[in-house]
Amino acid sequence: MALSQIDEKQELPAEIAVSKFLSFVGDDVLLDIFYRLPHYRAVIQCSIVCKRWFSVINSNSDEFFQYHNHERSSSDQYSSTYFPSCTLLLYLTKNNDQPVYLKCLDTSNVGFISTITTSTTTFLDFLPWPDHEVAIMASLDDLFLVSRKCNPRLFCICNPLTKKWIVLPEAPRDRLRRGLLRDYRRRYRVVLLDVRPNEFNVVYYATVFRSETGQWSELTYYHGGREPVYPVSHKIFHGHVDQFQGVCTSDGSLHWLRRHKVLIFNLCKARPHWITLPENFGRGMMRAAGESARLGVVRGRLRLLEMYKWGLFGFALKVWELSDDNEDWILVHDRVKWVASMANMMHVLAFHPHNGDEIFLARKFDICLYNIREDTYKKLGEYPKVSDEGIMISMFLTGTFTLVHPLCPTSLFALPSIQSQI
Repeated sequence: MALSQIDEKQELPAEIAVSKFLSFVGDDVLLDIFYRLPHYRAVIQCSIVCKRWFSVINSNSDEFFQYHNHERSSSDQYSSTYFPSCTLLLYLTKNNDQPVYLKCLDTSNVGFISTITTSTTTFLDFLPWPDHEVAIMASLDDLFLVSRKCNPRLFCICNPLTKKWIVLPEAPRDRLRRGLLRDYRRRYRVVLLDVRPNEFNVVYYATVFRSETGQWSELTYYHGGREPVYPVSHKIFHGHVDQFQGVCTSDGSLHWLRRHKVLIFNLCKARPHWITLPENFGRGMMRAAGESARLGVVRGRLRLLEMYKWGLFGFALKVWELSDDNEDWILVHDRVKWVASMANMMHVLAFHPHNGDEIFLARKFDICLYNIREDTYKKLGEYPKVSDEGIMISMFLTGTFTLVHPLCPTSLFALPSIQSQI
């Protein structure tokens, strides 16, 4: 008997089993399988297998394209020669709470172009609420989660690039930390988080909106043991500057920077879990004033940054990236820089969402893009002037957000049985 005949007979039962399995599973399981294919071309090839597969794929073609396009752009952190432009938004409590909009175009081929304005009309004038009532709570790629100042339980998800928006049902309550999530099935979540320690446990409260149901739900999680009391002077966890900075989202999870760990909140798992911070994180900040730390996402990868004074005339800057298995932190940048009298006036604003070597930095009144590897600065603009030149402008900073400008803008979802602007 020929070897090919033996192989064919051995493989036949498995083929029959797979065929029967695929004929009985529902469309939702098929969608999960198609989403897990390595690239969009494989999805197209599957669409010609049978009429049912074609129908499932064709009805979700836009979602498949955007998902695989996003995965391709995030898979290799440094090989891409194209960096999409991004907008850095700085919220100041000065100047009637008017945000500073900083639009940055940064590509290796085009060069660097930047503009700065303090007007709100260029971004959020398309929303159903007056400009002065809009407050940005979180960002996810090219989407914003905004709330209404007169009613902080009323939220809206919008895309400033397409000027599309959708108002969510009123939340049962508001909480201190807020995040916008999207999983690989393009299901959206708005997560409002809070923590309250009691005598025996640390209790985490979550108020969650789900796009597929259009409803809010309340969740409670208990973590054994009490967390230490945090010094108010440590801006990494408390204070006006970091009301929004302690939380970021990636891969369908919300990450919350705590004292010694990062809390990971994923709705696909029964309970939140923790990632221990790098061994040397925070040691320098405990020795010095003017500390600064950020948790952010660069090309879909979670990053952690700390900057603190080094001696009298310098600062130390370290950046870690979380490994693929979400277990270890990899040190990607470690620099000590001598800046004479400027050390007290440096303030980290945000990561560049697509360039792992660059961060947005404030130097007194200048807003800069700092390349850590090359040790170079690019001035993007200046903070609005204040009456007292001795006051650090960062004292008025209440939040920083980045808005990515992708080649294919993100489309919004439709609320079940609710008419909305899509």
